[in-house]
Amino acid sequence: MKKLSISVLFPILIVLSLVGKVSADSKMKVLGQVDLLVTSSSKSLPSIPALATKATIGIQGGAVRWKGYSTAPERNNGAYLGSGDYVILDTRSKIDNFRVILDTGSSAVTAYVVYEGVP
Repeated sequence: MKKLSISVLFPILIVLSLVGKVSADSKMKVLGQVDLLVTSSSKSLPSIPALATKATIGIQGGAVRWKGYSTAPERNNGAYLGSGDYVILDTRSKIDNFRVILDTGSSAVTAYVVYEGVP
């Protein structure tokens, strides 16, 4: 029996591990997209597809405050996201409980939302 060296086995193991990862992730599909105009009133995410289990939310135009549980954020209270920042919600519960509001001093902010899931 011929022995394989570590230098030969290591790249093979890396490729095999990536193949499994790619196939598992490839089931996830974009299910919908929505642009949410953020105002001085707390808002939840709109038009959530039934099978969505992940949401990526990008902020453009100013700053917002957000919370990921049932308590609504206030203009000076909540996790801060500035223009160009994004947050990834990786469970349906986080998507359903997400709330966002304008940060003090911001106006005309848009949250760009992409929903993903396994159809």
